Amino acid sequence: MRRRQAAQERRSEISEIVSAKGFIRIDELAEHFGVTAMTIHRDLDELDARGVVSKVRSGAKATPIEEVERNVALRRHHMLPQKRAMATAALAWLDTVDERRQTRVVALDDSTSALTLVEELAGRDGLTIVSNFLPVIEQVAAAEHATMFGLGGTFSPGFQSFQGSSTHEAIRSIQIDVFFLSATAVGQGAIFHPEEGPLQVKRTLIDQAARSVLLVDHTKFSRRALHRQAGLSEMDAVVVDDGIDSEDLRRLREHVETVIVAEVTEEQES
Repeated sequence: MRRRQAAQERRSEISEIVSAKGFIRIDELAEHFGVTAMTIHRDLDELDARGVVSKVRSGAKATPIEEVERNVALRRHHMLPQKRAMATAALAWLDTVDERRQTRVVALDDSTSALTLVEELAGRDGLTIVSNFLPVIEQVAAAEHATMFGLGGTFSPGFQSFQGSSTHEAIRSIQIDVFFLSATAVGQGAIFHPEEGPLQVKRTLIDQAARSVLLVDHTKFSRRALHRQAGLSEMDAVVVDDGIDSEDLRRLREHVETVIVAEVTEEQES
């Protein structure tokens, strides 16, 4: 069991390194982790099969962001301990600002970061959850307490979400208390996404919500994406895991008043 967990932790760190650097050699990884090149080969075979990285002859290169964003199954398992930690912190924030439980409508975008909030939110009486993300819709619909308000439109199989003019019209027809969202990349005082369709839905949800809360793991600060989604100053709070670089954290706090650093515990890593 410990050996399997160590391999999982190493592979998770490998994916972070490759994502940050773009490319790294097998011998560099072997030296970094103090293991044999054959062990790294096995790690990369596993990561390549899951689409996390692309294994090449001498090492591994990062999977294009566009491909990652269209692979919901991959995103659900990527940085999972960090997502769990951020979900715990985000729910604690919600309970702190909403002591009297006056929040009645919570929106979740088509991100796997926001998806980690669903189990807890779906168990709350009197809460309506709004989303265009099929995994959220299915999970809340099966719950006994919360009400599901699904945002229809044109279904995008890759993103597993609904998009288009009908989706925007549905958003504008309701009031949203809190919107939890994520982004592909963070930089230059803003958040970015590689695709316009999902981005435009997120943008409309931000405009319609009384409060917007961003959930981003620390790897998003080293990524780049084409389209500007929103300014960081538009966020009422940002939740990030404790792997964030001190300089990235300093810059983040320049733009957002409430920054919550979520500690990743051993329980969340298991």
